[in-house]
Amino acid sequence: MKVRCPCCGAENSLDALIANEDARNALWALAKIGGGMTKGLVMYLGLFRPEKSVLSQARMAKLMAELLPDIQAQRIQRGGKVFDAPVAAWAWAFGECVAARDSGSLKTPLSATAICMKS
Repeated sequence: MKVRCPCCGAENSLDALIANEDARNALWALAKIGGGMTKGLVMYLGLFRPEKSVLSQARMAKLMAELLPDIQAQRIQRGGKVFDAPVAAWAWAFGECVAARDSGSLKTPLSATAICMKS
């Protein structure tokens, strides 16, 4: 079944996405998160996309696998300390990162170890 991206108009086969293990895992992780935060997470993952290419399914799945346990546990670790991070905080942080990119104060693509935080 062909599907069209509502953002860019690109076409892809939903069957092919589900057949690809990385794509399937990424879609499953998004489904587990659910709610309004899903859109914020997808936009945040876009910050890791190389400027002149696409974010591979494998890279997206890896990034999501790193984030999902902390999102579900509602915590984040930084500098050896663990901080509470309820879902609303994650959603806010994803929005802040995207806003920083849009304002030109965040250089993309982010690296695997990048954490978008305002001081």
